[in-house]
Amino acid sequence: MINDGLYDDLDDGFEDDDEADAGAGDLVELLHKLDDLKKKGILTEEEFAQKKAEILARI
Repeated sequence: MINDGLYDDLDDGFEDDDEADAGAGDLVELLHKLDDLKKKGILTEEEFAQKKAEILARI
């Protein structure tokens, strides 16, 4: 899929739990980036919902 590279970029912030614990602001930034990708039509609503759920599960 063409969006696989975008997912890799979004997933970079989730490599270990220390990053998630130390960077709630980073997670918010990822949510904003994800929303921007959806608004630009790069992500479908389903892709957006899936990645958003993954991000929110880290909080």
